Amino acid sequence: MPSLIEKYSVPIALVAIVGFMFWVRTLDADSVFLQGQVYFSGNDAWYHARVVQFVVDNFPATQQFDPYSQFPYGTGRHSGFGGLFDQLIALAALVVGLGSPSPYLSNVVTAYAPAVFGAVTAIPVYLVTARLYDRRAGVVAAALLALVSGGFLYRTVIGVADHQSAEAFFGTLAAFGFVYALTSGYRETPLVADLRAGDWAALKRPVVAAAAGGVLIASYLMTWGPGVMLVFTMGVFVVLQAIRDHLHRTPLDYLAFGVVGSMTVAGVLTLLYATEYVLEATAFSLLQPLVCFGIAAGAVVLLGISRYVSRNNYDPLAYPGIVVGLLVAALAVTALVAPSVLGLLEELVVRVYSFGLLKSATGLTVAELSPGTVGGLVGAYGPIVLLALVGFLVLVRRVVRRDRPAELFLLLWTLTMLSAYFTMVRFGYYLAVNVVILAALAIWWLLVGQLGLDSWAALRRPETTQVVAGLIVLLLIVPGNVVAAGGLHPSWQTAEYASGADMAWQQELEWMHDGTPEPGLDYTEQYDRPADGDFAYPERAYGVMSWWDYGHWITHSARRVPVANPFQQGPRVAAAFFQAKSEPTANLLLDALPAMNGSTSVTSMVDESGQIESMRPELQSYAQSRTAQEASEDVRYVVIDDQMVAASGASPGDRNNKFRPIATWIGPGFEEYVSPQEVTLQRVSGDRFVGTDQQVRVNALNEQFRRTMMSRLYFQDAGGLSHYRLVHESNETTQFLNLAQTTQTGGAQSVGWYNSMLTSRTLQLLQRPDVYAYNVRQESRVKSFERVPGATLTGQVETASGNGTTPVRVALQLRTNTGRTFTYEQRTTVSENGTFAVTVPYPTADGVSPSEGGTDSGVSAVGSYTVRVGGSSPTTATVSVPETAIYDGETIQVPGDG
Repeated sequence: MPSLIEKYSVPIALVAIVGFMFWVRTLDADSVFLQGQVYFSGNDAWYHARVVQFVVDNFPATQQFDPYSQFPYGTGRHSGFGGLFDQLIALAALVVGLGSPSPYLSNVVTAYAPAVFGAVTAIPVYLVTARLYDRRAGVVAAALLALVSGGFLYRTVIGVADHQSAEAFFGTLAAFGFVYALTSGYRETPLVADLRAGDWAALKRPVVAAAAGGVLIASYLMTWGPGVMLVFTMGVFVVLQAIRDHLHRTPLDYLAFGVVGSMTVAGVLTLLYATEYVLEATAFSLLQPLVCFGIAAGAVVLLGISRYVSRNNYDPLAYPGIVVGLLVAALAVTALVAPSVLGLLEELVVRVYSFGLLKSATGLTVAELSPGTVGGLVGAYGPIVLLALVGFLVLVRRVVRRDRPAELFLLLWTLTMLSAYFTMVRFGYYLAVNVVILAALAIWWLLVGQLGLDSWAALRRPETTQVVAGLIVLLLIVPGNVVAAGGLHPSWQTAEYASGADMAWQQELEWMHDGTPEPGLDYTEQYDRPADGDFAYPERAYGVMSWWDYGHWITHSARRVPVANPFQQGPRVAAAFFQAKSEPTANLLLDALPAMNGSTSVTSMVDESGQIESMRPELQSYAQSRTAQEASEDVRYVVIDDQMVAASGASPGDRNNKFRPIATWIGPGFEEYVSPQEVTLQRVSGDRFVGTDQQVRVNALNEQFRRTMMSRLYFQDAGGLSHYRLVHESNETTQFLNLAQTTQTGGAQSVGWYNSMLTSRTLQLLQRPDVYAYNVRQESRVKSFERVPGATLTGQVETASGNGTTPVRVALQLRTNTGRTFTYEQRTTVSENGTFAVTVPYPTADGVSPSEGGTDSGVSAVGSYTVRVGGSSPTTATVSVPETAIYDGETIQVPGDG
């Protein structure tokens, strides 16, 4: 009889591992639960919280269309949103809340979900490894997973409620389901003859295993539609294994049973689950069931061809030739009959197998879509990578030397994940599973295959104890050891500071929620998708312009409608607006937007120079063609933060560098905004910067940048603009600087960091004697602006001499909600007939509340407008502007003679 330790050691170990992983992932809970609120991390988590609440209210229905994003069209694109991930969390919330959870409780459950999914990923990792090797290898793989950091840890800590936190779990479950179906068939060797004879005793186990495998594969596809990449790998495996079996004269019946059963079940379930009966790679559509059914049908065809070739005594080598020929013919027919399907295949190649070489310039601006690196692997997994490399070589040797179908699949699965990681770094959290399985294989091979430790009793041998102790010491003391796998820090230290929201943004959005008018939309209502995809917004609705990263935050926290969102909808429109070099062009873009068909139109409008101003003729045409409905759909607010104006670092995908991506999506390119300029170098002195006597010529952001709407709004507080006013700013501030490095010849050169935010890294660089700062300034982290018709100040000058050149200066001192004061100023000249007119966006007194359609502005006037006409001896007058005037576009006469 087995001893108690042998009987219960595995479940006890798994419970301990899962418990440890959950503990690690919830260490930073205090950063998530603050002041009775739940603050999620990242971008997508906020939208998942919205979808989960919708499912809770309408269980099990999910949201098919949402007018609360991508103004003025609405969005129906939900890759990974509204799937099994959200439904399971909603179900958990309903259970915990006894059928009626509060929104807060739903958010709490949503916040804990990634930690749960991350912790229980150890279970399918154990199952796959144990099925392939043995239970001890499975426990080792699960234990190693508990110690790794990198993307897998960061995406499964509390608060990061993104579907990515569940993808590794469900993806590994799918892999286990396929392995389970394969190995069951391989061991039971079912035959088609058994099916014909109705011998269910012989078929029971492989059929049940195949059906269970199909359910697990379907669960993965229901979580993330683009997971067809893993199913595609399964299809490649089927072809290769069929060829190998045929050449070895092994009947393909077992393979057909496992594949047909699992893929048919997966196909039926995903067909029933599909939300759109179209072919689309990034949504729950017909693609998933068709791929599953295609692989199932392919397995039948492969079996039939094998039998035909064998029955007619053809050369076995004819089989691979026939199979390859059929695949080529199928591709050719598909190209003629359904070329869009080949487009989906091309998209798969770009997303998984291109190593970033086929990525667009805009795609590379998204951090998680940038290619992974070897350094990133080593930084995340330390010496586990070396163990995994050994395991990979062992795996290749085992697959080559003997027919091991499940291990061939493991090899192909690993190669797919490696390719996916080096194509998109986001797949690093998938690769973590393969890394720990291969590392466990290496350890299993050494201890069991080489040292013969095939029982607990063998562990008590002295020589065994010495080897195991030596391995443990080695793993613990080597720099970058397995415990300190993430940047030389243990996983529990890394996770302790991995959660939390951007509180400056959240406070700004809380102000927006309370301080701006309701958009006239029911936040919880289920909306039908418009036939043309263009939602008809109510008259009071409006959009919020910001960069796409912040779209989900605006939707969830402010309950307002962003123009751009992390679904990659609207980034070109936003980029064009922020790079517009004149206020009329920016306004024209916003006016034309409702009549346009989205970002594609914006791209086609820009001429070869890339200048946004070249769009004006077409924008004018769109604006003039608006219907009454479209004319009422207005973008009213603009939100800009420090990262949007920063251009630090050399990589467009740098998370703290958003102006480079903005300049990449559309426009003349970032190089347009940088040119050599004379600057004064500055040094850090205590907590401030002081100038030196060194003036050098280095690259800096130039006048072209200062003319952009981005700069004029954020750095100039809408100075000189007629229709935009600052209405709120965050209390938290950011210090911007540029870095230069002096040369031995007495000159200097920019290090390529423009408007870089002061961080511990930049401070460290500034400690070097040859590194200086220049163009240092400080601003609030997040600023909100309102677009208004503005009030027009008009005046008459009695003496017309010099008219046409006589200057007029309008100024108003303002104080923000943070106590900062600044002066709004605008200039014009007196016309030939002695009149002048200036449109201003700031009132001198508040008077319109949010419930009346106004804004609870945190920026107030200190006194009245001062109007000065003339040069050396100007005539001065003051004038007040009520808030109703800036909303109604009123004209106000300046008193006196100017």
